[in-house]
Amino acid sequence: MKKKFFPTMAVVLLILTIIVSGCGQKPGPKELLNGAYDKSFEMESYSFDGNLNFSLNVPTEVIESELETAMIAGMLQNINMNISGVYQHNPVKIEMILDLEIPGDMSFNVNLPVVIEEERTLVKVPNIPFIPLPEEVKGKFMEFNYNELAEMSDEEEFNFEVLQKQNELIKEMSRIIFNHYDEEEYFTLLEESQFPDGADVTEVVEIKITDENFEKVVLTFVDNVFPELVDLLSSPKWAEYKHMEPGEPEKLKEDLVNKRSDIVSFLQDDRNTFKVNDLTIQNGINKDNYISYQSVQLDADAIIEGLVGNFLIDLSLSTNHINEDPNFTVEVPIENIINVIEYEEIINSTYGDFEFED
Repeated sequence: MKKKFFPTMAVVLLILTIIVSGCGQKPGPKELLNGAYDKSFEMESYSFDGNLNFSLNVPTEVIESELETAMIAGMLQNINMNISGVYQHNPVKIEMILDLEIPGDMSFNVNLPVVIEEERTLVKVPNIPFIPLPEEVKGKFMEFNYNELAEMSDEEEFNFEVLQKQNELIKEMSRIIFNHYDEEEYFTLLEESQFPDGADVTEVVEIKITDENFEKVVLTFVDNVFPELVDLLSSPKWAEYKHMEPGEPEKLKEDLVNKRSDIVSFLQDDRNTFKVNDLTIQNGINKDNYISYQSVQLDADAIIEGLVGNFLIDLSLSTNHINEDPNFTVEVPIENIINVIEYEEIINSTYGDFEFED
């Protein structure tokens, strides 16, 4: 009896161990991130706050030979922008306040409130010190009415429901992209000690691309991701939104295949190429499985005829008050609204029409 009892118990314990291990197993970083992206599209409202720092470093040889380039380069070093706002899904309303700091000898700050609604966008006319504006437009909000602009350009009327519908398309596209990039090579679940200070997150998934794997990333997109994206966009479900002509999907895929060798040559060229030194993307996920924090750090070189220009991007964005009552703060009195067409007429009557020569 004992001889049969112990082997049986061993099998039972083994089965229980497997079941318990399976139940407690956490999803991998790629699966975790994909699920959080999907759920985040369901947010009804939230506030956001972030910062963007951008710096372009032009080669010394170019700055010394071109005065105009030197002036522009000075303004493009260490540009800083703070962004804050509120989002509401139904009815759609987005409020953003952009604070832009331009450095250099002619440094200045720009405060730019923006309100996006279902039928229009309102942008406050920026007050830039060395660009005088007519009194009629100072302090006004330019109104961009989507349907009026569509009529003027013979385009279809803007439909915000279509734009919202395409959130589902973006989710399907992200699944295709995630599917073709190896989890162990690109995705990492960070330790708690590496979480960003002050962010409302319980887990952080990091995506990292360097010069060592950048070529592989691009060619994976060319060979695997792009053809599937084209198939998705040309499927009956999405064809009405993308308006692809018969035969266009096959031509797009064929064109990219034909250009593959040119892409490889460009990536491997030492004198004329684009080089990603480091691209790090962090996605913070809160306890409710919403993405509540994102950051992007990019260090890349643009090499033209052997001259190396470098640009740096550092972006961080936090999302708070998810699904709470939104608190909008930008007030736009009716008397402070000016239609963009009227604004253009006033500017043209003051400074003359702008004409671009061929």
